[in-house]
Amino acid sequence: MMLKYWSRGIVLALFILLVFNSTYSQAISDSSAVVWVLIEKAKIEPDSSNPKDHAQIMRQHMDYLSKIHSEKRMLASISFQGGGGLMFFKSSTDSIKNWMKKDPAIQNNLFTLTYLTWIPEKGNICQTDKNSKLGNVNVTFISFSSPKDPAMREKIAKKKNKLLTELKNSEQTMCLGKMNENNTYAVISANSSVDKEASEVSKTIADGIMKDAYKAWAPLAAFCE
Repeated sequence: MMLKYWSRGIVLALFILLVFNSTYSQAISDSSAVVWVLIEKAKIEPDSSNPKDHAQIMRQHMDYLSKIHSEKRMLASISFQGGGGLMFFKSSTDSIKNWMKKDPAIQNNLFTLTYLTWIPEKGNICQTDKNSKLGNVNVTFISFSSPKDPAMREKIAKKKNKLLTELKNSEQTMCLGKMNENNTYAVISANSSVDKEASEVSKTIADGIMKDAYKAWAPLAAFCE
């Protein structure tokens, strides 16, 4: 009888150890993750059609972002030329969503937000302050398809590896990483070299690679090792 209970105890202990190790490994693997929040102009009309009200809401929006940045809840933010931008966080997505619900621009339907978990492979996103030097950067999202045809899938995989290797080795690449949600990589570069490299790869693959590129104004200290 004692042997029976002893065996059960060993099995239970091993189960707890496995769960702990799995949880610990997950925590380690996620420790470098940064949540990128993509800000885009809402497709629906904002609640207020008065231009003065719109300007006031935008001022409140910028004040709110400055507030959560000064409180170090947000690592940094960048603005896209033509509107929209990105915010970077080192917190849980649920916490970030709760913070953004209080943003006047979100409350008034001026913008929509997309939350993406980014795992760095080169460089990283670091905390900035209000005195950080600003500069021009390029933000590029590169998505790779995975077709059913094995030959095409292998061809795309080879081109993908080639492109990512070139970007990692490029001195112009400030940070590069994969989005957890899909087969998409995001790269921030000092110039438009990533556009040229991605275009060269895309020429040989029909619908195999999709690219969204933005020119942005950003605090350069945000992109670190």
